[in-house]
Amino acid sequence: MDGKLQRPQNKPAVNWKALLGVMLLWMVVLYMFQMPSLGSRPRVVSYSHFKEMVRKGQVVEITMKGDVIRGKTVAPLNGGSPRHSSDTAQTG
Repeated sequence: MDGKLQRPQNKPAVNWKALLGVMLLWMVVLYMFQMPSLGSRPRVVSYSHFKEMVRKGQVVEITMKGDVIRGKTVAPLNGGSPRHSSDTAQTG
């Protein structure tokens, strides 16, 4: 050898475009699996606010356990697109 580094002939070069494409695809797939869980986090609201939501017909299902009342609402509290979300009110 004359002091120059040479790549072995049998070792292929890294295909950076393919590697980047696979990484981006993997990130998109992971993001898609995380999206449904982002909107389903329960929000804690005051009992009086929860009662007002019930009166307005915004709550479609109520579950009570001890001093915790859980309800499924027709629309999120922030007034976004109509969908079911979970809200929690705690008494006492």
